[in-house]
Amino acid sequence: MDYLDCLFAVAGAYFLFSLLGWAMETAYCSAARRHFSNNAVLSVPFSPVYGAGAVLSGALTESLSDPFAVFGVCALVCCAVEYFTGTLLEKTLLKRYWDYSKKTANFKGRICLKNGVLFGLLGLFAHGVWKTVITVLASFPAPLLILAETVLAVWLIFRFRQVTVQAKDLRDSGRFR
Repeated sequence: MDYLDCLFAVAGAYFLFSLLGWAMETAYCSAARRHFSNNAVLSVPFSPVYGAGAVLSGALTESLSDPFAVFGVCALVCCAVEYFTGTLLEKTLLKRYWDYSKKTANFKGRICLKNGVLFGLLGLFAHGVWKTVITVLASFPAPLLILAETVLAVWLIFRFRQVTVQAKDLRDSGRFR
């Protein structure tokens, strides 16, 4: 697999894991609340934070074979991604999308031990399927991957821009504290 095929496969994995992360979180929250609950920041069926965590976890643990090391790396990486994402969302969208301040062993309410453990377990899954996902995605024709990934990237950027403008409008109108 050449460099570009690998790059497009990793980008495809990002979108795939973003979709799977959204589906998993939506199912979990919907079951807990006993009704459909779409927590997506961008109101689309993608959760970029899961995509980023899975891609970083898959890439960083690809050469590891010890499951405890994989778990630890994935837990730390995904907690860092969640912390950074939470901070970025608060600064750009003027809203706190999650608050773990009442959870045991939390840090600034943005990350907590329970989620770190769950991220480590999800990372074990991502590690287990990483090579297969990359190989399958790399087998797709490059023009098809480029087109699909470009459309998805533009769509997500467009949605993020819309959400950012809406947050600014709310703040400027005084309806946002």
